[in-house]
Amino acid sequence: GSLAADGAVGRWSFKLSEEGAHDDVDYDYEATKRRGRENEAMSKEQLVEILVKQNGSVRTGDRTPADVTVACVGLVGPGLVGKALLEQFRQNLSTLKAERQIDVRVCAIANSKKMLLSDSAIDLDTWEKAFETNAENPSDLNKLKDHLVSCSSPVPVIIDCSASDFVSDYYKSWMESGVHVVTPNKKVNSGPLERYKAV
Repeated sequence: GSLAADGAVGRWSFKLSEEGAHDDVDYDYEATKRRGRENEAMSKEQLVEILVKQNGSVRTGDRTPADVTVACVGLVGPGLVGKALLEQFRQNLSTLKAERQIDVRVCAIANSKKMLLSDSAIDLDTWEKAFETNAENPSDLNKLKDHLVSCSSPVPVIIDCSASDFVSDYYKSWMESGVHVVTPNKKVNSGPLERYKAV
């Protein structure tokens, strides 16, 4: 078989043959490499090994565990915007997994006073009741970050739906720990230049 790289978009095209038949397979190398996390990142050879079956061919439609990317999400600020986002997740979890191969698991929800953590996933049908009755007090954003990193997910994500300048101060340390940060919070853009450059 042959292996070609498209460096501009970070995708690999595999062309594998058996008895004259060819299957072209596009594989997102960068996304799969991120699944390995740091020193455990997969090599190109390992990716080929995943795709090549014992008979030396790849059949279109074959699924591997690497097809689905697990994103372990922590949401900070379950107010008006945060609640709306959690509801969107609730309505679209199965669609994201089936059509986009993204398994979103909300494993943490926090406001300024308390936080709810889960080792697997918080039930988004009942999260508000669980947040009221089972949340830890006080809220600790470093502990929240450590919890997400410990969840064995290749893609830990913190979504900051607050309007807090205080929360923005954590972005740099979160990213240095390998956590992706997604936010509509404008405080980094409008705050100190030093923090903006650090992020």
